[in-house]
Amino acid sequence: MASDPGYIMSAERTSQAGPSNQGSAKPSHLRKAIVTTDDCVFLAFATDDLAPIPETGWADPSKPMSDHLPVDPILYLDRGWWINSIPYQAFVPVDTYAACRCRLLRCLNYTHASMPLEMRGDRWFLCHDVFHDWRDLETVILRLREVSQSAISDLRRGHALLSWLDPTQYGYGRGHVESQKLTGMLVRSRAAFMLVLAKIAFNTVLQPDFWDEVVSAHFETHVTDLFKESWIAWDGEGFQHEGAKGFNPQGMQRIGAFVDVVVCDFLGAFERMIAAGIPLWLAWGTVHACAAGRYPMVQYTPSYIEVSHALVKKVEPQAPTCPYKRIAMGLRALPEASLFYPLDPEVTPWDSFRGGWGTDKLMQSEPVQVTTSADTSSVNASDGTWGMDEMMQPDEVWPRWFDAPPAELEPVQGPQILYKPVGKTEKHHCQCLGEKWQDFFYHRKERDELYKKAETEQSRQKRLQREAHAAKSKMPGLKGAPVKDVWMQYTDTQHRYNSFRHKWDLNEELDPMAHVESDE
Repeated sequence: MASDPGYIMSAERTSQAGPSNQGSAKPSHLRKAIVTTDDCVFLAFATDDLAPIPETGWADPSKPMSDHLPVDPILYLDRGWWINSIPYQAFVPVDTYAACRCRLLRCLNYTHASMPLEMRGDRWFLCHDVFHDWRDLETVILRLREVSQSAISDLRRGHALLSWLDPTQYGYGRGHVESQKLTGMLVRSRAAFMLVLAKIAFNTVLQPDFWDEVVSAHFETHVTDLFKESWIAWDGEGFQHEGAKGFNPQGMQRIGAFVDVVVCDFLGAFERMIAAGIPLWLAWGTVHACAAGRYPMVQYTPSYIEVSHALVKKVEPQAPTCPYKRIAMGLRALPEASLFYPLDPEVTPWDSFRGGWGTDKLMQSEPVQVTTSADTSSVNASDGTWGMDEMMQPDEVWPRWFDAPPAELEPVQGPQILYKPVGKTEKHHCQCLGEKWQDFFYHRKERDELYKKAETEQSRQKRLQREAHAAKSKMPGLKGAPVKDVWMQYTDTQHRYNSFRHKWDLNEELDPMAHVESDE
């Protein structure tokens, strides 16, 4: 490729016209041009080789969240292509388990097979001591993420960086009748921990004197030292990782990211990440002169000399595009603000500190009051998706029916399901704040009767066809979300189909004595 006259001319034109020759020199950090056998040009930073090219198609996680369908955090622990809303993904350690051998994060050092579970009644829960450790850690790192947002305020340039969902949103504080299903919730919660920590590591790189000006101002010295001993910190500022107890160099290696120069639009963060030694691979394509003329990545255009001496790398055919996976169904918008409270109603939020964490006064303010009820919500989204994963909670407020009579239903005997009643802000046919599940079905039945009176013969026939099809199907279609994973958490007697809305409700209270058979 280096002998292509067209390529030589385009490279020369770029070097003459680029802004890097107008007062700003190219970065002097380790960079190496790599050309694949199919003539694709990559410019590697902080590494001298080409990592396996990740598959394309992973969606921007901020977009599914706006559609009320958050993606699985586990997917973003692997190296992928640069996404402007989560540049901190590149900071995730290559070995997340080796990275959790420090004092601060050792409570996360569990694999899928070693998650500590315990049985309470007829449900499985995360071991009580580990749950307390996870809850304490979450409270502190969410606080650090919040106070460190100022570190990137001058570099965002209008970008809306996604603050990943709190780990509690993935259900580590909840129980389940099946240990396998609970383990899946815990693994996703652990992945959310890693992404929150990656965001903090990203903030540390973007602000000089981060530990003195940000962390020490809000946390006691011993807490600051715990953070510095973990993988979110970098050498310097009077602290060296090699002197830390339990330091593991393997846990400090970052996955980095592949960067499409046409997509990346966050140059301030990109420059700091190069300086911090994060492995990055810029993909310039085979006609990179066109992309090179696009600000702001023009200063990283590989020169002719770099390409002519480039390492030729044979790569395997790229994997087919893989769509993002979603783990919640029928989910309304999720809260973006960090709420410092546990999902266990028997545990108060601030018991964990006991004077040990030493956080600032702002953090020790009155905790958010969360009421619980012996009911579970069965929420349906307005976009035709199926049911709701019990580990997720919506945050929109929908006005209650104050004029409706109470439901005349017999109280359900047997185990009751605790849930956190939440608010809803837009009108849709979902459960209201503090409303019992019996009332929810009662009111929806009233509305269905109104629809039935107003429907035409054609719409009636379509509805009856939907009912007949639903009666024959074992579960809804597998399009989009992993329906099977959640569907199998409920028995047939806990499924209820609504033909007017073409939606299923999955509710354990419909038959609380039923138990899902294990796959084992």
